Amino acid sequence: MKKSTDNSEQDLSALVNDLQKTISDQEEKLAEITNLAQRTRADFENYRKHTEADLERARMLATEKTIKQLLPILDVLDTALANVPQELADNAWANGIASTHKNVEKLMAELGLSKQKVEIGDAFDHNQHEAVVFDDGEGDQESIAEVLRPGYNYGDKLLRPAMVKVKRS
Repeated sequence: MKKSTDNSEQDLSALVNDLQKTISDQEEKLAEITNLAQRTRADFENYRKHTEADLERARMLATEKTIKQLLPILDVLDTALANVPQELADNAWANGIASTHKNVEKLMAELGLSKQKVEIGDAFDHNQHEAVVFDDGEGDQESIAEVLRPGYNYGDKLLRPAMVKVKRS
């Protein structure tokens, strides 16, 4: 009877070894699948972030393009308001133009457009201003003599430089 007990113990030992190997193999497969799931999740998260950034860039570019197309309208309204004859100052039509101008400026501000702050006497900066007229003087300091057309920024970006007359002093 000892022989059958030895065989039973060997069979049981072999079964335990097989079970331990199966458990070890399954743990390795689980670790591989867990690692793959974590990498897939990280890849998806990176993809989502890149897609959101691409969409934001596309939105900003579309808004910038639209604003650039609307700037000439704002320029015309600026010119119209600057040249309203005194006798039409209280005219309903002139007030309508002023109201339209105000609404367009408000819309542009909501879109992120801001007018450059350019004053007569400011130093001329070729990165911020577009000089179309130069008054030569004796000095080597260039300053703004007149603002001919306002410049605009879209967020932190220069959208259109101010068109200016420059003098040397």
